[in-house]
Amino acid sequence: MEKSLPFKNLAQALKDAQDELPVILNNAKNPFYKSGYADLGQHIKIIRPILSKHGLVAIQTAVNNEGGIGVETMLVHVESGEWI
Repeated sequence: MEKSLPFKNLAQALKDAQDELPVILNNAKNPFYKSGYADLGQHIKIIRPILSKHGLVAIQTAVNNEGGIGVETMLVHVESGEWI
């Protein structure tokens, strides 16, 4: 009996999206370390349209736990409803 992935549609859509993702180039400078980095806005600008093209949505919500306040991220495949 062959075992199937529990998130087959999500996994395929994520694989297809990752195949398209470019290397994200640095667009900002850190004056303290004198280094470059790609800021969050740069990542969102490049990644969001590719995820959307493949029916993927990232949902982030604030969470409060013992260690303090944080962010929880869910990746959802819109068509199948699969999420991780």
